[in-house]
Amino acid sequence: MDNGEALTRVPVLLRRFQPQIGRLLRLITRLVGPVTRVISQMFGSRAIPRHATDSTSGYAGANPSVGMIVELVHAAENLRREVPRGLPADHLRFASEKEVDIPPAFVARVPGGRMVGDYGAIIAPGNTLLFDLSPYFSIHSPHHHPIFRRLRLPKPVMYDGTVAVLCARGDNNFYHFMLDVLPRLAMIERTRDLSTVDLFAVHRSLPFQRQLLDMVHLPPERTLDASVHRHLGAELLVAPSLPALNNQTPRWVCDYLRSKLINVGQDAPMRQGPTRVYISRGLRRHSRKVTNEADVVDLLAKWEVEAIRLEEMTIAEQIALFRCAELVIAPHGAGLANLVFCGAGTKVIEIFDPGYVNVCFWKLASQVEGVEYHYVLGERAGLLTGRGDLERVSADITVNLGRLERLLALTGC
Repeated sequence: MDNGEALTRVPVLLRRFQPQIGRLLRLITRLVGPVTRVISQMFGSRAIPRHATDSTSGYAGANPSVGMIVELVHAAENLRREVPRGLPADHLRFASEKEVDIPPAFVARVPGGRMVGDYGAIIAPGNTLLFDLSPYFSIHSPHHHPIFRRLRLPKPVMYDGTVAVLCARGDNNFYHFMLDVLPRLAMIERTRDLSTVDLFAVHRSLPFQRQLLDMVHLPPERTLDASVHRHLGAELLVAPSLPALNNQTPRWVCDYLRSKLINVGQDAPMRQGPTRVYISRGLRRHSRKVTNEADVVDLLAKWEVEAIRLEEMTIAEQIALFRCAELVIAPHGAGLANLVFCGAGTKVIEIFDPGYVNVCFWKLASQVEGVEYHYVLGERAGLLTGRGDLERVSADITVNLGRLERLLALTGC
């Protein structure tokens, strides 16, 4: 998942211009940032950062008087994945991602640090944005960070004691909340007892956020809702890096989520035995719905596949469903973050529009032992590119029934 999911809220006619808009915004930020940084200082505690650094550890080393401590919790690693079987075969979007370098995961202790919840941005004393703790979609330089397009921030609320930051960009999306937010608890726990943290800054306005936080034993009284507390500071701010940065999903993230959540669904009402499910996106246009879904459901009935809607289920029920599933077929969507709970032998077929192939769930499935991932592209004449074109992010999908049937046969479903 990337800023593509956010684009589902952008008017359809504007999406085709998203790449150009993104480049324009980055250019504007680079041009106006030096001006806004200076002017903003007149707003005192509401000023945007005056400075920015790429490296938290470098900043801590260069400014020992600040008293920052950076603790490594997972070393950098190189991941190699096998390109999955799918139709059309050997799609270059998968081939281009088969080997990736994952940066080290770390936790920073920032005395007097601040957090801006709109971005999950971390600001150190000296009014410096710590960019590697504040990543944002489609930017690779602190000079492009959207915080520098503002003149002032919300009025900060200061807290005594220790506040740990869990919120991050995009965490109103189920995938990002599951893969970016919850594993930060594991990182913090590697460096301190969680009972020594007074409050956790995290978004909790959405039902799935509240359900997941309850499952990991973070009740409301231990949290600060970052959608309400949009700018806060603490005597000690504890800030982990993003564990699944750029959707890479190291195995330890999957192991942690399974250890914390996979048994939660055991008490949820569930059918007996393994399941074979097709996940429907519903009927709303421009939401990656399958235009010929009735025909797809009829075809899949031959394989004893049942159509379901995840939004009609609790999170515990979703976990139970994926834990028991032997076959999952679905158009690309955030609910596939539940693949982390699948068991060995589960087969997955993800359906894409040819103009938007986002391989994050292949990356996720590859880190869950025994899960067998496959893909199939829908129909769109003349467009079988390897790009994840953002203007097609929410394009409705027409499934090629013959292609899907061939893949089901090829994979032994």
